[in-house]
Amino acid sequence: MSALSKCSAIHGNIFYSAINPLAVAFENALVSPRNPLISFDDDHKWGVYTSSGANISLAAYRRGPHQDRVGQSQTINLAAESTVNTGECIHIYIGPQIFHHGHFLLTSLSRLWPLLKIPHRNFKLIYHGDHDIKTICDHIPIANATLKAFGLSPEHFIRPITPTVFEQLFIPAPSFEETNSAHQIHSDVGTKIGKFLKSGQSLRAFMRPVMLSKTKLASGVGRFSNEDEITNVLSRKGVEIIYPETLSLAEQINVFETAPAVVSYAGSALHTSLLTEKSATIIGLNLGEVMGSSQILVDALKGNNAEYFYPTHTRKSFSGTTFAATLRVDDPIGVADAILREIDLKTNWRARLKNFNRKLDPLKSLAYPGVQSLWP
Repeated sequence: MSALSKCSAIHGNIFYSAINPLAVAFENALVSPRNPLISFDDDHKWGVYTSSGANISLAAYRRGPHQDRVGQSQTINLAAESTVNTGECIHIYIGPQIFHHGHFLLTSLSRLWPLLKIPHRNFKLIYHGDHDIKTICDHIPIANATLKAFGLSPEHFIRPITPTVFEQLFIPAPSFEETNSAHQIHSDVGTKIGKFLKSGQSLRAFMRPVMLSKTKLASGVGRFSNEDEITNVLSRKGVEIIYPETLSLAEQINVFETAPAVVSYAGSALHTSLLTEKSATIIGLNLGEVMGSSQILVDALKGNNAEYFYPTHTRKSFSGTTFAATLRVDDPIGVADAILREIDLKTNWRARLKNFNRKLDPLKSLAYPGVQSLWP
């Protein structure tokens, strides 16, 4: 049995639409703020409601195959403490601004698509979150890049901290719902941000297959505790090992756009491909056979040539407890060999490499450490 198996099950839906989401203006919409002391899921008072206290479905933050609300309530009995006159500018609800790179890409960007079409900046963006927009931008590079790409400043944002009624609130439906659905315009939002990040940058091309490694990451969702045994083999065979947290966003985008193939854990690192202009070839590593549908939706939006695998034999590891899930791979060398075979199947890399090496002076080929080893 191969040390690497293809993910055979999907958690979530894969609903895709080329049509833009719906957008509706609501009169006297009540915005109930977040309680920063508890999670979004456990806070049942936050959200956007009608004047009678009914949750406005179009504004609800949902995720999962059943589109479950994340916290919030169907109805709420809450008196407004203030009212905002919306006659001077457009007020647009943009949902939760989440303090996390991957969730920001999928959810926090999902209601910004109208900004691709509004020709002026006479608007205010209403959001839910635990922090003011400047703090978010200071700590989440993708948030800072988003503001600059769209020509926004902190003055464009309003985070209600008391129950507030907006006389008119423009509510666009999300262009992406985690583990459920995606509209093509979500890709356009990502591309606009990515083009801004790359503009004026001098970026090197990645000529070899790349693996995005977690071996230097302090904490996260999941990893293999002996990943270094896999990356050591890949590195010796000529795969370039890269640590995404050490690269700028522009450099990460360039990895997807120029590397012949990208090997990576499924998750936030791969969500960054949303920012690209070009499709990528991806070999994804999952902890188990059930693959979340969010990344599959991202691949559909960007046209990525992607497949996802999991090590066939693993066991729980109790080292590296800063990760939510840690597994130890029983056959890391076999997994590395299987990854190399998948790279070759997708890119015909060995044949390309042989042709490349024929053009080199044998003595000069030593200037390409590891490449000539790809792979015996």
